[in-house]
Amino acid sequence: MLPTMRSLSQISRFKHAHRRWWVATLFVFLFSIGISVAPHLLHAQTTDDSTETVNEEHVESAESTAIDSQAESSAASGYEIGISLDRVRELVELGTVELAYRLIAEARPEYDQTSDWMEWETLYLELAWQLEAWNDLIDRAGQLRETEISHLAQTYAIRAEIHLKQYSNALRNIRALILDQSGDQNTLIQLRGLIAQLYVEEENLEDAEIALALYDRDYRPSAPEWEHRYTRVLFRNNKLDEAQNRLSPLQTLEAQLLNLYARFQTRASSPAETVLKGLEIEPQFESDSELHVELWALIEVAARAYNDFEMQTEAIESGLSIDYPQLSKWEHLPVVPLNTEIQLLETYDKFAFFVGNDIGLVIGDDESWFQLAQEFEITSPITARAVHAYLARNAYDSEYKERSTRALANLLYEADLQNLIDRLFVRKNLLDVSMVSHELQTRLANTLLKQKDYEKALSIINVMAKPEEPAQLESWYLTQARIAISIGEYDRSGLLLDEAISNLPLQAEQSAIDRIKQVVYDLQDRNQHNLAIQFFVKLYDKATEMQDRRELLRWISESYSAMEDYVNASEHLLRSAQLGNDWNDEWGIAARFKAGDEMVNAGFINDARVIYTQLHDDALDPRTRALISNRLHGLPVSDSVSSQ
Repeated sequence: MLPTMRSLSQISRFKHAHRRWWVATLFVFLFSIGISVAPHLLHAQTTDDSTETVNEEHVESAESTAIDSQAESSAASGYEIGISLDRVRELVELGTVELAYRLIAEARPEYDQTSDWMEWETLYLELAWQLEAWNDLIDRAGQLRETEISHLAQTYAIRAEIHLKQYSNALRNIRALILDQSGDQNTLIQLRGLIAQLYVEEENLEDAEIALALYDRDYRPSAPEWEHRYTRVLFRNNKLDEAQNRLSPLQTLEAQLLNLYARFQTRASSPAETVLKGLEIEPQFESDSELHVELWALIEVAARAYNDFEMQTEAIESGLSIDYPQLSKWEHLPVVPLNTEIQLLETYDKFAFFVGNDIGLVIGDDESWFQLAQEFEITSPITARAVHAYLARNAYDSEYKERSTRALANLLYEADLQNLIDRLFVRKNLLDVSMVSHELQTRLANTLLKQKDYEKALSIINVMAKPEEPAQLESWYLTQARIAISIGEYDRSGLLLDEAISNLPLQAEQSAIDRIKQVVYDLQDRNQHNLAIQFFVKLYDKATEMQDRRELLRWISESYSAMEDYVNASEHLLRSAQLGNDWNDEWGIAARFKAGDEMVNAGFINDARVIYTQLHDDALDPRTRALISNRLHGLPVSDSVSSQ
C-alpha cells in the first residue's frame, strides 16, 4: 500500500496551532481592499466562506492522494551543508541573481585553496558587474592583484571606475595594464576600447574619435556593438553622413534607433514621419529597457517639433514608466536628453493650456477646468491626466487641487503607470501624497518599506486619509499597524490595534479575529532559532518521505526569516519547492511564492520579480494569477547591490 500524504492542515497544526492554511496564501487577499503589504509581515488568512470551501476541498483531495515516497527517498540526498558552485549556478539559471551573488560572496574559497577557486572568482565578478556593484568590483580587484585572475579583475574594476566617474583613476589603471606585458590580446583590446569610452564620459569627444579610429585601424572590429558605439561618437561630433554609412548594413534594434535619429537630424524624415516610424517599431524595443527609453525620448523630441502635446505627453509618460539603469554618456544620443518628471509636469501644463484655451477657459476658474478634466476621463484619459495635473499644482481652490491630485493618481494607476506614481509622489515629491486616496497611499508606503526607506514611509503614514466606508476601517487600521510595526513604531501599532478591536462587533467572525491576530504575532519575540535550525537539519537527514523534507525546509526558512536572514530563508524555500518531481504542485507553488516574498525582504527585487513572473506563467488558477499580479505591481524600482 502507498502511504497517504499528510494534509496541509495537519502540517500546520503540528508546527503552531495558530499558523493555519499556509498554502492559502496563493488564493486570497488578507485585506478587503486587496493591497499588498510588507510580505514578511503577512500570514495569509481566508476572507470568505467560498474560499474556505475551496481550501477544504484541496485538503480532502490531498488526504486522499497517495505517492510513492520509498523510491523518492532512496534517491534523495542528505542535507547539503554550505553552498556549492553548482548551487550558485543553479540559482543564477533560476533568475535569482541577487541571492546567488550574496551567497557566492560568503561561500567562495580563499586564493588557491581549491582547484576551482578561479571559477568562483570569475562568476563573482560577472554577477557583481551584472548587479552594478561597482565598489565591490574595485575592492575585489585590489585583493586579486597578485593572482592569475588579476587582469580580468582589473578590467572589471576600470569599468566600475568609469561608471563611478573616477576617470583619472580609470585612465591611470588602463595605462598600467597596457604597459604590463603579461596580459593577453583580448585584455589589451578591451582596454583600448575602454580608453575611448572614458574620453566620451569626460566629454573629450575629439580624443574619443581619435581613439576609436586607431582602434578601428588596428583591430578591424565587425561586431554590431562596436559600430553602435562608434556611430554614437560620430553623432556627437556632428558627422552624421559617416555615421549613417557605418550603420547601413546593420539590422539591430540599436541600428534602427540610430538610423531614425540620423534621418531626423538630417531632415531626411520630418518630425511627424519620425514619430510615426518610432511608434511603428516601438513594440520591438520592449525587450531592451535602455533603448526603449531612448526611443521614447526621440519620439518626444520629434513630437515637440510640431507641437503635438498629446504625443509628447504619451512619450514622456511611457519613458518614465520604464525601469532602466542610468545611461552613461557613451550610450546617450547627443541632442535627445532622457525625459524627466519636471519635464512631464511642464508638458502637462502646456497640454492643459492648449485644450483649455481652445474652448476659452479662464485661469482661476477651477470648477470649469475640473469639469473639463472629468469629461475627458472616458474619451481621452491622457488629456484628463494633463488637466488634472495642472490643477493639482495650480488650482486656486484647495478643494479642486486635492480632487485633481487624487484623480491624477487614480488615472495613472488605471493606466498601469504605477512606476510614474512612485516617481511623482514619492521619489521626487513633486505632488502632495496627502491628497492621494488611502488605498494608493498604502501601496506607496508599502513600496517604500520594501525599499527600506522608513523615513518616507512614515511621512506617508502620518498623512494617510482615514476611509469613510466602515467596511474599509478594519483593513485601514491593520495595514497601518503592520507598517508601524515594521518601522519600530510599536506604541502607534498598539493604538491602531486597539481601534481595530474596538470596531469589532460583539459576534465577530472568526476570520476578522484571525486577521488581527496576524498583526499581534508580528509583535511577539522569537528566540533560539539557531538551535531550531540544527534540529531541523537533523530531522531532514532522518526523514524518508519527500514531503516531510519539503516541510522541514519550510520551517528552516521560517527560523531564518525570524532572524532576518532573508537570504537563507528564500534559498531554503526554493529548495523546498524544487525537492520532488514537480515544483508546480500545490506545495511547490506556495514555497516559491513565499520565497519571492522573502527576496523582497532581502532587497532582491529583481529576483523576486523573476520568481513572481515564473509563478504567474505557471499558475492556472485565475485567483492565484491575480494575487501574483498584485505582488508584481507592488514591487518597487530595484536598486543595485552597490547602493544597498
